[in-house]
Amino acid sequence: MLGILGKAEVDGGCAFAAISSEIRAAIARGILFNLVSIAILALLPWLFAIR
Repeated sequence: MLGILGKAEVDGGCAFAAISSEIRAAIARGILFNLVSIAILALLPWLFAIR
């Protein structure tokens, strides 16, 4: 299911990300950016309909 990465590699990466504040901040920024961009794309038809 994980492709070429096994469970041990994914667990190790998650553990490293959990202890690194810079990586956690980068992941949080990425998630926020993705949510905002999806919201903008979802609202575009509505914005053009009220024009």
